[in-house]
Amino acid sequence: MQVFVRHIVTSTFDVEIDTSIKEFKQMIQDKIGIPPFHQLLTANGRVMVEPRTFKDFNILPFTTFTLAVKMLSCKNTCCKPKN
Repeated sequence: MQVFVRHIVTSTFDVEIDTSIKEFKQMIQDKIGIPPFHQLLTANGRVMVEPRTFKDFNILPFTTFTLAVKMLSCKNTCCKPKN
């Protein structure tokens, strides 16, 4: 089945109903380049969480997912501005 991911640009993915959210996030990384731990996927008002599958969330063909990018803070000295 085809599903869509809306981010800056909408991307199309071919997946199976038993595809896990973890596998889907890896597909998104391969196509868009955003690592899975930075991805927040929602569809039909629900957050998609691992290790569940599309079937668990009752995802239908042509569903549109919204992809938000999680911004993580960095506490390492390499990221702090120099004075």
